[in-house]
Amino acid sequence: MFVRLSLSKPRPQSREQALSIEDHLLSHFVALPGFVDGYRLEGSEYVGRVTVWESPEAADHAANDSHTMASRSRLIELQLPTEKDTLELSFEGSPPRRP
Repeated sequence: MFVRLSLSKPRPQSREQALSIEDHLLSHFVALPGFVDGYRLEGSEYVGRVTVWESPEAADHAANDSHTMASRSRLIELQLPTEKDTLELSFEGSPPRRP
């Protein structure tokens, strides 16, 4: 498994629009190969998503998809001027160890 975490800090007046874009991205990912699961994240300042993929290649394919890139560009436009980009973190996942 491969997990990707994406966070952005939108301007307060743009928060609902940013959340809508996150929902739209998750709906888009469902149709892509290798998608396992995903959740929208909503904190006091940040919004984002966590997605689970079958492999890093599947996650990279989704990230480089033209629709994904256009949506991410819209998210960047909604950010506070002091924020330079979204925070993107990736993790290799493994099942829990059994005794």
